[in-house]
Amino acid sequence: MFGRNQELYAVVKQIAQITGHDIQHQLESIFNRKKEEDSSDSIHLDALRIFLVELHGMLEISYTKKEHLIAKGKYADCYKYSVSQFNIDFSKYCKDKGIHTIGTSKVTGHLKELGFVRGENYNVNLKLNGVQTKCFVFSKEVKKKLGL
Repeated sequence: MFGRNQELYAVVKQIAQITGHDIQHQLESIFNRKKEEDSSDSIHLDALRIFLVELHGMLEISYTKKEHLIAKGKYADCYKYSVSQFNIDFSKYCKDKGIHTIGTSKVTGHLKELGFVRGENYNVNLKLNGVQTKCFVFSKEVKKKLGL
């Protein structure tokens, strides 16, 4: 336990002592569950990072490379990928690796940690296969955070 969780634990424990309530067992149970959730988040973040690195590598060597490569503008020479296809592919990747899937909001939170910004390089309308599609972009910032 660290950071805000540790502070919260200390404050709640102090309040319980002042009010004369013995809630040590309940506190330990709650914070142990929180530790498990944090560990799960770490597993998903690591899986997402690995998946994105593999996806970027696949886009670099793919026969559809030209369709996924942005030719001009702010993100020239960066790859784009359909958000809906990503959701399908990442869910399948997790299942194949034996990792339980997580909801879109959790995935979006992890994407933010990896440098994706909604409306800038994530969930932006770009042409893909001749159709306007919600995409994310492997921007320079994202590639740096992924170690690419």
